[in-house]
Amino acid sequence: MVTVAPKVKLEVLDWGGSGEPVVFLAGLGNSAHVFDDFAPQFTDGFHVLGITRRGYGASSQPPSGYDSARLAADIKAVLDTLHLTRVVLVGHSIAGDELTKFASTYPDRIAKLVYLDAAHDRTGLPALFQNAPIPPSPPMLAADSASPAAARAYMERSTGVLVPEGELSLVRNYMLGSLLGSLENIFSHADKFKNIYFFGLDYNYYDRYTEVIKSISSVDVMQMAKKYLDTDNFYKVIVGKY
Repeated sequence: MVTVAPKVKLEVLDWGGSGEPVVFLAGLGNSAHVFDDFAPQFTDGFHVLGITRRGYGASSQPPSGYDSARLAADIKAVLDTLHLTRVVLVGHSIAGDELTKFASTYPDRIAKLVYLDAAHDRTGLPALFQNAPIPPSPPMLAADSASPAAARAYMERSTGVLVPEGELSLVRNYMLGSLLGSLENIFSHADKFKNIYFFGLDYNYYDRYTEVIKSISSVDVMQMAKKYLDTDNFYKVIVGKY
């Protein structure tokens, strides 16, 4: 953990390696553990690290400080603490905003910028998505579901990436901790019973809930995403002037 501001510490992962420092920044909702399977592949030529931004994972969750300028300052504070003068900054998705802000604010600290499915200028994204729709995934055959290993191999072929176990474990612990935290007194226990009663659930509901959280795999997560995150069936909601 690295202190970047009063009462604010960020989780910093070090996958090892030697050479030019490379720092990974995760996308929205992820911690640096999302790179647990990917980042170590670069340790043969680089010193590879990852930063979990404030508000996520094991990093502090202060009530403010989430604008691009503050997030860029957090990155600088980490680099200063680790005595890293110039780095290759790699950002996924929303981290592209942090890359752009950091590079424009602290240009002397950047050796290279790498945008992973990220944008430095979002004005052209609607046209890009319209002209380059996402291709359909290959059909899942019987052999692809013959075993967990076969299912995992299919998901890797069709999507190219799965949620790393470290990231999935983080989410599991958070969800189980949230459930336990909601059972702090007799009144909260009564609320859980009311949920079971009024929604017609059986008394084993919370047992099954915890078992699903404990047993869910990255393949399960990807299959649910493919089933429910169907952009063709999404609704667009516009608020304000258009």
